[in-house]
Amino acid sequence: IDNCPSTEATRRVVEGHPGIRYVRENRPGLDIARNRALREAKHDIIAFTDDDAAPDPGWLRSLLRNFDNPSILCVTGQTMAIELEAEAQECYQSLGGLGRGFKRMVFDSAYHDPLDGWRAGAGVNMAVRRSILELVGPFDEGLDVGTPVRGGGDSDIFRRILAAGYRIVYDPEALNWHRHRTSWKALRRQLYGYESAGFAIWARSFLVDGEFGALKHAWDWFHRELPGLGRSILRRPGSTPLDLMAARFRGAAVGPWAYLYAQYLLWKSEPR
Repeated sequence: IDNCPSTEATRRVVEGHPGIRYVRENRPGLDIARNRALREAKHDIIAFTDDDAAPDPGWLRSLLRNFDNPSILCVTGQTMAIELEAEAQECYQSLGGLGRGFKRMVFDSAYHDPLDGWRAGAGVNMAVRRSILELVGPFDEGLDVGTPVRGGGDSDIFRRILAAGYRIVYDPEALNWHRHRTSWKALRRQLYGYESAGFAIWARSFLVDGEFGALKHAWDWFHRELPGLGRSILRRPGSTPLDLMAARFRGAAVGPWAYLYAQYLLWKSEPR
């Protein structure tokens, strides 16, 4: 899915690979592209990766082998850094990166809080059943890259899968390599987007789904992160750089309002 491209370069590359079908989606937004993929796909399982990632040769096989139970709607995998050459890349990896560990896990709402759905993986490395459209609904097009929120479409769909009583499998053998941002400015934007997305999802959970637990999650986040902000202000050894912490707190403050604005933009763009 070529999302709102500014040139025809991707289409020309794909034309050299007859087995690949090219689809141009002119409406900008990562979740808009994901939903277009779900509608265009002809098979039952749809795997997603991003344009800054390089799947390992065994990636698809490792994802697909986990769909052995109809209650499993999504499978995610391990995503590791393809390089650690810039300071921003090293810092991002030290903060956790995109990895979720080296142990296979099955996420189920009986044991895992859906509001912590982000722990199940990342959208750069996931596969879902096409039936997710009917069982859970499409990706929220007011979230993720291309919207004022800047992220969260994957975490939100994980939350909704678990809340609906279905399961997610994380298989670290489904390996994907990711090129982290190389500039410090881009890293600040990324961390800002993460917290904006998290608080947007909690706002959506509260306002749309009536999940009062979202308020507790927001409170717990501030209670947990404020000491780290203090260490950054005091420049304690091992603390997160202050500009990165400040970006995270700005994102947290803006997230709910960014989501409401994104929904307004979607409503405004609908044909009348």
